[in-house]
Amino acid sequence: MEWAVGFREAISFQGDMGTVNVISEWVGSELQEVDVGELPTTFATYSLGGVLYVTGVMLAISIIMIISIVSCRGHVEGSNLFGLNRVAGIVWVGRGMLFLRGITAPCLLCTATLQLEMHNYAVNFYTREAPWYKTILGAGETGWIVYIVNDIGMVWTREYTSWYCMGCGLLAWFVVAVLTLVYPVAHRATVDPQCQFDQVDFQ
Repeated sequence: MEWAVGFREAISFQGDMGTVNVISEWVGSELQEVDVGELPTTFATYSLGGVLYVTGVMLAISIIMIISIVSCRGHVEGSNLFGLNRVAGIVWVGRGMLFLRGITAPCLLCTATLQLEMHNYAVNFYTREAPWYKTILGAGETGWIVYIVNDIGMVWTREYTSWYCMGCGLLAWFVVAVLTLVYPVAHRATVDPQCQFDQVDFQ
């Protein structure tokens, strides 16, 4: 039983005069931590920090805006409230941090979730698909990149920017959401064990 769960190794030596089956001593499992210096781990940590920073700044600005609306007793231009992310993000957060937040969404949508689960002594990989509404919300985060592109393109388009900026954001959101829902990223693995036998007599 200990051989089946991986605590002992079983080896069979087969020769011309017979076969010798040997079983090793009990070997405990060894835990290996993830190397924090690897690029995926480091990028994920920095991205999380950047996303939390952008979220905190935008939340603070939203609270200040709500207090301002209440103090004005609602006498504000309602259409300007739809430009909060676009204006406050570029002015108070900055294009670099907005780009970091916008690029994390495609990274998450293009990564299939694979979880390692242990049942008794058997270990299996399970794929957990994100719910459709989380996929749509994640696709909406790509709008931050659209805001940056529109802001840079405003130099050339000038007064025509208002004609396409809202449509570009909605189109990018729709395209990313549809592509992610129709063609989800899935894990693919093959098991191809290959054994190499050494000729002991000729060495």
